[in-house]
Amino acid sequence: MSFKAHFLNQGRVDSILLECDGEYAFIDGGYRRNGMKAVKYLQSLGIAKLKYYIASHGHKNHIGAAPVIIKAFRPVFVFINRRKTLDAIRKYCADASELSAVMGADLGEFTGRYALPLGNATIKRIGPNKMQDCSCGAYKENYNSLILRVDYEGEPILLLTGDSTAAIIAKCGTEARAKVLKNPHHAGTQPASLLKQVKPEAVVICSNVKAGRTYRRRIENAGAEVYNVCEGRVVCKSPIDTAQPSMVQL
Repeated sequence: MSFKAHFLNQGRVDSILLECDGEYAFIDGGYRRNGMKAVKYLQSLGIAKLKYYIASHGHKNHIGAAPVIIKAFRPVFVFINRRKTLDAIRKYCADASELSAVMGADLGEFTGRYALPLGNATIKRIGPNKMQDCSCGAYKENYNSLILRVDYEGEPILLLTGDSTAAIIAKCGTEARAKVLKNPHHAGTQPASLLKQVKPEAVVICSNVKAGRTYRRRIENAGAEVYNVCEGRVVCKSPIDTAQPSMVQL
């Protein structure tokens, strides 16, 4: 049994594939053009169907790709952060076939302390504790971004933060600890307090720019390695053979 997380090199977007024991989940995808590239990548891996599609929040640079991915892989379940995100996804449908795929999906809001099984892994929602009432295009929608922790064989190995803020993640307490941190808000510099809270061994920067020198030093001083997707796809593998996560840049 094994787990992999693929962070695609797609620019300043989150485009993340999770796979475990023959089951697959996809998170966000970026803009429509990013979704088309993601479809080709998944097809190159021989993936024909997703178990889950998860929209972290309603910003276009996260879920503009949703209709493309949902139509191509007909996920068993589609999870969104809140109902308004569905309206945004519907707006980004290019034709009736995409709209039909989206509206025909088994869709639900990822609320509470759900844990979604993915093979021998689980995807847990640990935040946010409160949703902001705003339009999907508003800056405040970042505060509604799902904070997800992936556990494999009972061990927390991956924290997915969407565009959440360090202050909101702080409210998750020790639940936010994981071996690998997907940097919040793309290449945005995060405070030392967040790194101390999560205690990651690796930080993945999903952006078209690298982490700045000061932030890189902060991450390294916290005992973690930095991986920039702009340098090539990053794949996190488990089981882990050493004390460090098995990180491979392709």
